[in-house]
Amino acid sequence: RLADAVRDGDLAQVRRLLDMGLNVNSPIDDDEHTVLDVLVVAHASMLQDTVEPKGLDRRMDTDAMTEQLERQNADFGAMYKLLRERGAQVSHSPPDVPARLADLRSAALRS
Repeated sequence: RLADAVRDGDLAQVRRLLDMGLNVNSPIDDDEHTVLDVLVVAHASMLQDTVEPKGLDRRMDTDAMTEQLERQNADFGAMYKLLRERGAQVSHSPPDVPARLADLRSAALRS
């Protein structure tokens, strides 16, 4: 699935699926979220993990954490660029964006 490939950061698979004709803006759930919503939530989660490291990341020094953040942001940028080039859009914004992002993050972690 396209949403899984986006969530996993698999740029090659996302490109293949889009080249096969999948619609980048097809809803991925009953709330009509898009794959760009998935990317935003994954990026927000990554940023949250950077400011509140867990597990082995807690042992990384600041240089290593900064390098990791740089790599992750580059990966995000490449995926974002590909999706936008293919016309991806975020779904409509609800009044309570933080709660919606939390819901999307929970859904992403469950799948």
